[in-house]
Amino acid sequence: MNHSTIFAIKASESIISPEDSGLVNGKIAVNGWLHDLAEIRGIYAPPFFSDDFKLVVRFNGKRVAACDNLWEPDQLTRKGKISGFSFVSRLIPCAGRRAVILAIKITNRSKTHLPMLVQYELVGGIGIAPHWGFGKPRNCPFALSHSFDDGIFSIDGQDCRIAFASSLPLAPALPLVTGVLNTPVATIQPRESFDFYSVVAIGGKQETADSIAEVVASPEGAINQAKKHWRNRVRQLMSVMPSFESDNRALEKLYYRSLLHLLLNEWDVPEFLLHPYYATGAINGGCLCCYLWNYGEPYKLWSILNPQSVQDHLKTFLKLDLGNCYAFFPEDGSPNGPCYPVNQEKVIFLAHAYVMNTGDVSFLHEQLNGKIIIQHLIDQAMMHDDLNQEAI
Repeated sequence: MNHSTIFAIKASESIISPEDSGLVNGKIAVNGWLHDLAEIRGIYAPPFFSDDFKLVVRFNGKRVAACDNLWEPDQLTRKGKISGFSFVSRLIPCAGRRAVILAIKITNRSKTHLPMLVQYELVGGIGIAPHWGFGKPRNCPFALSHSFDDGIFSIDGQDCRIAFASSLPLAPALPLVTGVLNTPVATIQPRESFDFYSVVAIGGKQETADSIAEVVASPEGAINQAKKHWRNRVRQLMSVMPSFESDNRALEKLYYRSLLHLLLNEWDVPEFLLHPYYATGAINGGCLCCYLWNYGEPYKLWSILNPQSVQDHLKTFLKLDLGNCYAFFPEDGSPNGPCYPVNQEKVIFLAHAYVMNTGDVSFLHEQLNGKIIIQHLIDQAMMHDDLNQEAI
């Protein structure tokens, strides 16, 4: 089983709608629109978001439909054609950044010199969401201002910014609020290709400036870094997870693809309480709360993957009143939702698996909110039990 390609989904295999497709790297989630060669819709990089963001790229005045695509967790590849040209785009989240790269290769398939005009259009607001629960944040505030300085187009909100740059020279149309950015007409030789790069970053103003500057300085270097980072994460995951072999290749493939959740749902956001933080979801900014039912499902695997994270997540749950909530918010560990009776089962299973997998019995005797952890677990096991009543 080739673990480097097992997660890939071809367009012919996919049942995912364009609205539900996306990429995530633990700091940013974006939607690369599957039907368009170079469109991006929505940016979610906690606590920053732009649910109405749209980046459109036109070629000689036309949008190019994607006739094929390949989704991989670290990259979306789309292909398209218009008269005389073929296109390949790669959308890649940057390693360790709230930024993405859109790399596009244009090939002149004709026998003559052909002109190519690339034009961008960026629209959308930007905001900061105080809580990330099940539903992704919506209705971001309108942008407060637009600016173009030193080749960088910026959409500013209150203490936040979306910044855009290209390896092509940019000339913004006026007024700037239109978000239209023109580039010089290029001439592509017969049978030759032309590559260029676009970068989108979101966050604080200094953060976006740093991301844009470093990625634009070496876009292929940033792409290679992102790929290396992803391969290392996959390698580390496979080195600790149980291996599975079967004469049923589809079943084997299903097992390994199921492990992808442990990577996609891992977030490392400075503004979050836990590092790393394992959410219930990730794609397009949805389901970022930690829902105990879901977190507790692979309870035997967490302490194999990251024992310290089990301690951190379990302690966060035990600090809550689990008789009155079923999840916690990632920013501060505050409670979310009503009580679910499955809560008590999950915390006990998580603690049991942790001790059995690590042998760390001392964890049960750590103090937490005035009680040792084993007492918290006993309290959960006894919830709603009345010992004065006769046993049934």
